[in-house]
Amino acid sequence: MKKALLIAVALISISLTSCKKDWTCTCDDGNGGTSDITISSTTKPLAKTACEGYNGSIRTGCKLK
Repeated sequence: MKKALLIAVALISISLTSCKKDWTCTCDDGNGGTSDITISSTTKPLAKTACEGYNGSIRTGCKLK
């Protein structure tokens, strides 16, 4: 019984971490403010990569929330 419960919890955890959802990327805009960018319908690892890609001459310090 404990094994079944452990397996069920593991499967639920895996399914929740791989679901696609909207993510917010927050960057410093260079004028002392911040800008939020919505990254839609993707997984967390892909959203993190996309967010880091926004770093450049105008936006810096981009982090996924």
